[in-house]
Amino acid sequence: MKEFIPIFFIWLIVCYAATIIIFESNIWGILIIISMLLSLLTTTYISQKSRIEELDKKIDKLLDRN
Repeated sequence: MKEFIPIFFIWLIVCYAATIIIFESNIWGILIIISMLLSLLTTTYISQKSRIEELDKKIDKLLDRN
């Protein structure tokens, strides 16, 4: 959850800027939904990356023992 909130606000700002440039109107509902989806995808990617790195370290330990 610590990672999700900052990522959400970053995507919210990026989507807000894109909405102003593309649509020239204020569509807060769509903006928040898109930001939430992008935040979930980014957070999932980051957590998977850290889990893969942990697994790599465990594999390296196991290989070093043999």
